[in-house]
Amino acid sequence: MKKSFILFFLLPFVLIAQEKRDYFDYLVEAKYKDWQHTGVYLQKDYVSASYLTPLNEEYEPSYPIAFVSIGGETEKMLLCYTDGPSGDPAFEFYRYGSNKELEYQFSLAGVEIFVPGNGFMYTTGHTNNMFDKHKKFEFDGASVNEVAQPFYAVGMKTKTLKNIQLYSDYNCTQKLAVVGANSNIEIVAAEYSDFCRKYLIKTPFGLMGWWELDREYPMSEEIEGLFYAGD
Repeated sequence: MKKSFILFFLLPFVLIAQEKRDYFDYLVEAKYKDWQHTGVYLQKDYVSASYLTPLNEEYEPSYPIAFVSIGGETEKMLLCYTDGPSGDPAFEFYRYGSNKELEYQFSLAGVEIFVPGNGFMYTTGHTNNMFDKHKKFEFDGASVNEVAQPFYAVGMKTKTLKNIQLYSDYNCTQKLAVVGANSNIEIVAAEYSDFCRKYLIKTPFGLMGWWELDREYPMSEEIEGLFYAGD
């Protein structure tokens, strides 16, 4: 892994992540050799796996961070970090099969992962999505599923590049206000979707309204900093 890329990618999240880390103040950041950050937060008695050789070195290396018990399982899983095929950070999980070989189980996209050991996992990151998504996952011992939220929190303070039309209703049929170009706004929340098109926006005056990204290409020409990071 190119450490310079990892540091460049993770450092913008350091201050943003402080509040999340405070929430999980009973977890510690796992270490991996001389990396400054791994983005992996585990119980204090975690078992390091950094002595293992990276997996898939001939393709996209997956770096062993630690052995973890997601929900109190006796058999721990190996948690690894990978850059992905084209700068798509993710955390991969492996188990030892009957032949004593590591077998891939699942992966979660993100630049940070919190594993408190109670059957749930939490991830953050602007990777393969439109903004820094915060997700919760439940693990039942065999499969992992995202826990649904009414909306995704965004909390992005940015500005408009063009005029945008806000609506009073989620379906964007009742006009509320037009926000002019170069206005300071806050994207408060987004619809709960793999690819979010609808966003709840707070105007400089303090009005709240829905705005919809109406194009297929994953880049907003109307709002600065809102774009799809990934393939």
